[in-house]
Amino acid sequence: MRVSGGRKTTCIVVADGARARIFIDPGSGGGLHPVLLDSLEGDKRPSREIGSERPGRTHESADVARHAYAPRVDWHSFEKHLFARRVAELVDEAARRHAFEALVLVAPPKALGELRAALGKQSKRHIRAEFGKDLTGLAEPELVSHLTALLGA
Repeated sequence: MRVSGGRKTTCIVVADGARARIFIDPGSGGGLHPVLLDSLEGDKRPSREIGSERPGRTHESADVARHAYAPRVDWHSFEKHLFARRVAELVDEAARRHAFEALVLVAPPKALGELRAALGKQSKRHIRAEFGKDLTGLAEPELVSHLTALLGA
């Protein structure tokens, strides 16, 4: 499957819930180029470290036992949601500037859903392919090689 087809500029977002890298394929055989010098990083700490130190406690009405309240917010999931929105804002801004004609999203299925939901209408119109894979742990040369194979470039 050839995604970039012809001379279309393709934006490729490789993300998970807490890290993202964005590449541009100018479509002229020049290969993939990173858009940012560093990857975007979100908060990777577990919920217990993000929220308050300890949940509130209550007494059992029938005896002297005490129980902790369950937290109402899963802070780890909340941070992943905020991170997806931050990445989507960058992509949406690039779409408004007409920086690309095609968009490819590569992320684990749950992060892919979060990212897709956070994208604006203009960016969503440019989506040409989605891959439910976590490639964020690959070094850049290996990632570029993997993306080139996925995109059939």
